[in-house]
Amino acid sequence: MTFRGSLFLSKKAQLGIVFLMGALALLAIVSLIFSIAQKTGDSEEVVKAVFAEEVRLALNSLISVPGDGLIQLPQNEDYNITEFTVSLHNGYVEVCSSCEIDYFTARKGFHLPEDYEARGTVKEQEIICLVKDAKVLRLEDCD
Repeated sequence: MTFRGSLFLSKKAQLGIVFLMGALALLAIVSLIFSIAQKTGDSEEVVKAVFAEEVRLALNSLISVPGDGLIQLPQNEDYNITEFTVSLHNGYVEVCSSCEIDYFTARKGFHLPEDYEARGTVKEQEIICLVKDAKVLRLEDCD
Protein backbone atom coordinates (compact mmCIF):
# COMPACT_ATOMS: atom_id res chain seq x y z
CA MET A 1 0.00 0.00 0.00
CA THR A 2 1.42 3.33 -1.04
CA PHE A 3 0.94 6.42 0.98
CA ARG A 4 -0.72 9.38 -0.66
CA GLY A 5 -0.72 12.38 1.51
CA SER A 6 -4.04 13.97 2.37
CA LEU A 7 -2.82 17.31 0.93
CA PHE A 8 -2.78 16.01 -2.62
CA LEU A 9 -6.01 15.58 -4.52
CA SER A 10 -6.74 12.93 -7.06
CA LYS A 11 -6.75 13.83 -10.76
CA LYS A 12 -10.55 13.78 -10.80
CA ALA A 13 -10.78 16.19 -7.89
CA GLN A 14 -8.22 18.51 -9.47
CA LEU A 15 -10.19 18.56 -12.74
CA GLY A 16 -13.38 19.30 -10.80
CA ILE A 17 -11.79 22.25 -9.04
CA VAL A 18 -10.34 23.59 -12.31
CA PHE A 19 -13.77 23.29 -13.95
CA LEU A 20 -15.44 25.07 -11.02
CA MET A 21 -12.88 27.90 -11.07
CA GLY A 22 -13.33 28.28 -14.85
CA ALA A 23 -17.09 28.45 -14.47
CA LEU A 24 -16.78 31.10 -11.74
CA ALA A 25 -14.37 33.14 -13.88
CA LEU A 26 -16.76 32.92 -16.83
CA LEU A 27 -19.67 34.04 -14.65
CA ALA A 28 -17.64 37.00 -13.37
CA ILE A 29 -16.70 38.06 -16.92
CA VAL A 30 -20.28 37.79 -18.17
CA SER A 31 -21.65 39.81 -15.25
CA LEU A 32 -18.96 42.47 -15.82
CA ILE A 33 -19.89 42.73 -19.51
CA PHE A 34 -23.60 43.09 -18.66
CA SER A 35 -22.94 45.81 -16.08
CA ILE A 36 -20.78 47.77 -18.56
CA ALA A 37 -23.43 47.40 -21.27
CA GLN A 38 -26.17 48.60 -18.94
CA LYS A 39 -24.18 51.66 -17.84
CA THR A 40 -23.37 52.49 -21.45
CA GLY A 41 -26.98 51.99 -22.58
CA ASP A 42 -28.32 54.29 -19.88
CA SER A 43 -25.83 57.07 -20.59
CA GLU A 44 -27.05 60.46 -21.72
CA GLU A 45 -25.02 60.30 -24.94
CA VAL A 46 -26.76 57.12 -26.05
CA VAL A 47 -30.21 58.53 -25.21
CA LYS A 48 -29.45 61.67 -27.24
CA ALA A 49 -28.27 59.66 -30.23
CA VAL A 50 -31.25 57.30 -30.14
CA PHE A 51 -33.73 60.16 -29.76
CA ALA A 52 -32.11 62.09 -32.63
CA GLU A 53 -32.53 58.97 -34.77
CA GLU A 54 -36.18 58.70 -33.70
CA VAL A 55 -36.79 62.32 -34.75
CA ARG A 56 -35.04 61.69 -38.07
CA LEU A 57 -37.21 58.65 -38.79
CA ALA A 58 -40.37 60.60 -37.87
CA LEU A 59 -39.31 63.38 -40.25
CA ASN A 60 -38.81 60.87 -43.06
CA SER A 61 -42.29 59.51 -42.36
CA LEU A 62 -43.84 62.98 -42.48
CA ILE A 63 -42.06 63.80 -45.71
CA SER A 64 -43.27 60.60 -47.34
CA VAL A 65 -46.99 61.09 -46.63
CA PRO A 66 -49.05 63.43 -48.81
CA GLY A 67 -50.75 66.39 -47.19
CA ASP A 68 -50.31 67.75 -43.70
CA GLY A 69 -49.42 65.74 -40.62
CA LEU A 70 -48.41 65.74 -36.98
CA ILE A 71 -46.28 63.32 -34.98
CA GLN A 72 -45.80 63.51 -31.21
CA LEU A 73 -42.47 62.40 -29.81
CA PRO A 74 -41.18 60.53 -27.91
CA GLN A 75 -43.29 57.49 -28.71
CA ASN A 76 -41.51 55.53 -25.98
CA GLU A 77 -42.48 56.73 -22.50
CA ASP A 78 -39.14 55.53 -21.10
CA TYR A 79 -37.37 58.50 -22.70
CA ASN A 80 -36.90 61.54 -20.52
CA ILE A 81 -36.20 64.38 -22.94
CA THR A 82 -36.99 67.21 -20.51
CA GLU A 83 -33.26 67.90 -20.13
CA PHE A 84 -32.66 68.23 -23.87
CA THR A 85 -32.90 70.94 -26.49
CA VAL A 86 -34.02 69.59 -29.86
CA SER A 87 -33.33 71.69 -32.95
CA LEU A 88 -34.49 71.07 -36.49
CA HIS A 89 -32.42 72.49 -39.35
CA ASN A 90 -32.49 72.03 -43.10
CA GLY A 91 -30.73 68.71 -43.47
CA TYR A 92 -30.16 67.61 -39.87
CA VAL A 93 -31.68 67.31 -36.41
CA GLU A 94 -29.66 68.16 -33.31
CA VAL A 95 -30.16 67.01 -29.71
CA CYS A 96 -28.10 68.54 -26.89
CA SER A 97 -28.34 69.17 -23.14
CA SER A 98 -27.23 72.76 -22.85
CA CYS A 99 -26.09 73.48 -26.37
CA GLU A 100 -23.57 76.18 -25.46
CA ILE A 101 -21.34 73.93 -23.36
CA ASP A 102 -22.47 70.45 -24.39
CA TYR A 103 -19.61 68.08 -25.09
CA PHE A 104 -21.78 65.61 -26.94
CA THR A 105 -24.39 66.85 -29.36
CA ALA A 106 -26.21 64.17 -31.32
CA ARG A 107 -26.72 65.11 -34.96
CA LYS A 108 -28.57 63.02 -37.48
CA GLY A 109 -28.85 64.04 -41.10
CA PHE A 110 -31.83 63.62 -43.37
CA HIS A 111 -32.66 64.50 -46.96
CA LEU A 112 -35.24 67.18 -47.66
CA PRO A 113 -36.96 67.13 -51.04
CA GLU A 114 -36.63 70.21 -53.20
CA ASP A 115 -38.63 73.23 -51.97
CA TYR A 116 -39.08 71.74 -48.48
CA GLU A 117 -38.00 73.61 -45.37
CA ALA A 118 -37.31 72.36 -41.83
CA ARG A 119 -37.04 74.58 -38.76
CA GLY A 120 -37.76 74.86 -35.06
CA THR A 121 -36.23 74.48 -31.62
CA VAL A 122 -37.82 73.05 -28.51
CA LYS A 123 -36.21 73.33 -25.09
CA GLU A 124 -36.86 71.06 -22.11
CA GLN A 125 -40.30 69.74 -23.05
CA GLU A 126 -41.79 66.40 -22.10
CA ILE A 127 -43.45 65.90 -25.48
CA ILE A 128 -42.58 67.59 -28.76
CA CYS A 129 -44.52 67.76 -32.03
CA LEU A 130 -43.31 67.49 -35.59
CA VAL A 131 -45.77 69.31 -37.82
CA LYS A 132 -45.97 69.21 -41.59
CA ASP A 133 -47.80 72.09 -43.28
CA ALA A 134 -47.51 71.77 -47.03
CA LYS A 135 -43.73 71.85 -47.61
CA VAL A 136 -42.71 73.19 -44.20
CA LEU A 137 -41.65 70.86 -41.38
CA ARG A 138 -41.76 72.47 -37.93
CA LEU A 139 -40.62 71.33 -34.55
CA GLU A 140 -42.74 72.85 -31.76
CA ASP A 141 -44.25 72.39 -28.31
CA CYS A 142 -47.33 70.21 -28.22
CA ASP A 143 -49.16 72.49 -25.76
